Amino acid sequence: MNSTTERPLFDTTSLTGEFWGMARTGLQTMFWAQEQADAFATAWLEQTRASRMEAQKLADSMLSQAKANHEALNRMVEGGVRDTMRWVPGGISFVER
Repeated sequence: MNSTTERPLFDTTSLTGEFWGMARTGLQTMFWAQEQADAFATAWLEQTRASRMEAQKLADSMLSQAKANHEALNRMVEGGVRDTMRWVPGGISFVER
């Protein structure tokens, strides 16, 4: 056997080194995958939170607009009824708010 080109079949020193090298590589891969999963989850949660906040702002805006529209419609109806009642004989008195 030529010691420079071949190694013994059961060289425990190199086999142990290869085992620990493979184990280390496997652990590094697992750690990397965990970091990627954590980064993904963090980004997803942040995006979800931002979307929820935007949706809440939109809902609040729509609610305030609906309230303003309702108040404007009420004023128009009251004004229309008031103007109509002025022409009714004997008229109906409305209390101003």
